[in-house]
Amino acid sequence: TVESLHMMTILKRRMETEGVWDQTAYNEQMWYLALPGQRAHGISARVLNYYCHMNSKTLFRYMLDDEALMERHRPVSIHVNYHPEKLQRMQDVYASYHGLGPDLGGGAGLPSPRDPDGGLRAWHWGVGLKKGRWCREAPRQRPGEDLSKSKLAT
Repeated sequence: TVESLHMMTILKRRMETEGVWDQTAYNEQMWYLALPGQRAHGISARVLNYYCHMNSKTLFRYMLDDEALMERHRPVSIHVNYHPEKLQRMQDVYASYHGLGPDLGGGAGLPSPRDPDGGLRAWHWGVGLKKGRWCREAPRQRPGEDLSKSKLAT
């Protein structure tokens, strides 16, 4: 549309002249109002169902632990953007919903190189594998605890 072209033209100029991350610039531009001397982009924003168009954090942190939801729901799209192991997680997501590919885990309960319960179930919701072969989240400090007990501060 004309409105989309206008917004993309603004974003192109911002990418060329500002040290801004593309996703940040897109999100900012989407919600900017018209400024003095500039017209608004005219794009209308719509919020999609986050279980149909989800990000990988929603899948790995919330959906995988809900057996009933996993059995009856198939997302339209999953944006694997929250985790450092993007390729391996994308492979397991693909295998789970589209069948086995070369050297990929099943995700739907079929054994995988990452876990005998299936590729999706091998992953910690944050970083790495549940079995701890990769990085794990550090233990949280309680409010008021001094840093002498912190593994990160020593």
